[in-house]
Amino acid sequence: MKNSSEILNIKAGIDFLKRDKKMQVLINKFAKPDFNLRQDYFQSLLRSIVFQQLSGKAAQTIYERFVNLIPKTSNLCPNEVLKLDKNKMRSAGLSFQKINYVKNLADYFENNSFEKKDVERMTDQEISKELIQIKGIGQWTVDMFLMFT
Repeated sequence: MKNSSEILNIKAGIDFLKRDKKMQVLINKFAKPDFNLRQDYFQSLLRSIVFQQLSGKAAQTIYERFVNLIPKTSNLCPNEVLKLDKNKMRSAGLSFQKINYVKNLADYFENNSFEKKDVERMTDQEISKELIQIKGIGQWTVDMFLMFT
């Protein structure tokens, strides 16, 4: 949850950008950006892997199909992802390489501690060093994770 000074800073920034005619058109056309940080580290990284090297619309479609493979009575968690059949994952639109990356990520989260309480004490460099160990997570993904999660 944002505090009042953060909300004022965002509003002030948007007001400042509206002074430019081209930016004003864009601001009026598109909704205000969502700056809410994601809290589920596994799901955030999973989404990043699925979206790698795909257009937004195609990636969103594949991601939704993938999420629908998880039983409605379960959560999208590492254990449930590890149970998924690779052929079903392939039918959702994931490439064989991304299936391996998703499974690597799920295996990492299933067998290692990477929880909010641990991560909050780590530096960006420590987080990067930890996540880079997961095949399928590169520096760009880590940088996006650090910014948005």
